[in-house]
Amino acid sequence: MSESDLGPGALRISESRSEGAVELLLAGELDLGAAPQLEQRLREIERSRPSRLVIDLSELTFMDSTGLRLLLAAHARCSERQCELVLRPGEEPVQRVFHLTGALKMLRFEDSPKS
Repeated sequence: MSESDLGPGALRISESRSEGAVELLLAGELDLGAAPQLEQRLREIERSRPSRLVIDLSELTFMDSTGLRLLLAAHARCSERQCELVLRPGEEPVQRVFHLTGALKMLRFEDSPKS
């Protein structure tokens, strides 16, 4: 697992790969300032054409509409490439963005596997 750590309030991204699947764990804040960092990482991952991309939001403390837009765009690109994009739910403040915008109907969520 590799990790980008830019300090308090920043977005930290941990990545793991297994059998054609990529999992990202996002921690911190996904907002206008952090969006380019995640966008770059997603584009790098997409070039490797994974069959499944899981984005775990469970450690995000904040997400704004910029983060939502980025996830919806990644979902659209994955769909075009026959890649399954799955989100693991975040805490209530993060999930509220999905509820308020109706994005829950467009994105697939699954619970974290039991350890």
